[in-house]
Amino acid sequence: MRRSTFPCSFSSSYPSYPSSSSSSSSISALASSGKRVIRSKERPKGVVVVQNHRSPRYEEPLSRSSSYQSFSFQLYGRGRRTYVSRARRNDGDDEEEVEKEQQQQQQQQQQQQQKNVIFQDMLEGRVRGGSKMLKGPSSGIGSVLDIAQYRSKWDVPWGGWTVFGGIVGWLTSFVLTAAVLVPLFVSQALGLDRSQFDVEQQAQYLLLVQVAETVISLGIVYACVAKYKDEMFSKPENDWFRIDFSHPLDTSKNGWLVYGISGYLLTFVVVALTGFAIESTQEVVQSIQDSQIANDPSSTIDAISAASASATTAKVQEAGTIDGVLPLIKSEDPVAVGSLLAVTSVFAPLLEETVFRGFLLASLTKWLPAPGAVVFSSFIFGFAHLAPRDFPELVALGCVLGFSYVRTRNLLVPMFIHSCWNSGVLVLVLVAIHLGVADELGIPGF
Repeated sequence: MRRSTFPCSFSSSYPSYPSSSSSSSSISALASSGKRVIRSKERPKGVVVVQNHRSPRYEEPLSRSSSYQSFSFQLYGRGRRTYVSRARRNDGDDEEEVEKEQQQQQQQQQQQQQKNVIFQDMLEGRVRGGSKMLKGPSSGIGSVLDIAQYRSKWDVPWGGWTVFGGIVGWLTSFVLTAAVLVPLFVSQALGLDRSQFDVEQQAQYLLLVQVAETVISLGIVYACVAKYKDEMFSKPENDWFRIDFSHPLDTSKNGWLVYGISGYLLTFVVVALTGFAIESTQEVVQSIQDSQIANDPSSTIDAISAASASATTAKVQEAGTIDGVLPLIKSEDPVAVGSLLAVTSVFAPLLEETVFRGFLLASLTKWLPAPGAVVFSSFIFGFAHLAPRDFPELVALGCVLGFSYVRTRNLLVPMFIHSCWNSGVLVLVLVAIHLGVADELGIPGF
């Protein structure tokens, strides 16, 4: 025989009735008579609706004493087998239940509000840190190709003048430190003549300049944003200037080592494609010039030859990022090479990524989409190196560094890529010089 269940519950809203025995006998009589007892959804609590298969529906108030505040019972089968249970509850239990229900409702409301905020942030491209979006189906290494992850912005509490002042202050301190402060310190405090420095001393002097520039520049950036630090870190999802060494291989938590190695390998591809595009453009321009010469050689050959010669001379004379330290690399002195590695692989990435990615890029997302902020800050990054020959490659490198930071919200990732790239170039040049193939590889200065 199939067993059917009819759960019922009653809460005290009716006044107390004189006897608990009458209540018990009433319930037992109803159960043994094969009638179904249910709570009416349309009537006040404490009213029992009795319905029989063969009789019309009617209702009667439940008689009970004050000691029994609530009843619950179930009828099994067709009214023949009965199970009746009564729960003794007092007013304190009711109050606790009300409090628990209120707390549960508040928690549900808070969770719903959080979900609404996250959804709104996703629509506006303001999901921070990637942690919120990683809970979706795009978590893991597959989320690298998720375009939405690269459109997230920062909540920028300051305005344009703070950004302008920070960049100008950094640039001014950078120049004054290298041109005035450190030279005065070396000549006046240490009593040394820089013109008499050997290779090792020049490398150590360069390291001293870089350390001083890093400390002073970071201090200026901090001074610009110090008054906003309460707004910057008031929310746990805000991730300004975050350097996180945890979870290096966990892709679901933006593992910095995985994204760092991937970004470093991607840099080779991006820089190579940039160089190929530049060479292709130059070949197209040259072919146009050749066609003009073929059409009218007598009138254009002198002008084209002069322009080509001047362009070639200018290209050779253009400065590159490696030109200033090339004499130190050629010396192959261990102390000089070690000092250069410290400059290019430790202090330069720390300073430049904090300024250009941590401060400038993140601030620009207040006015630009994240990809636009990456490209704009990459151009500023290229101009700041004062190396016209390497400008396209520097912009390409800046884009890789910028997108890696937008994706992971961890400054350690672009710092790692930057450090690996600089040290890799330095080691490659050093090996090429040692093997005598620097000229064949096209390294400038040979």
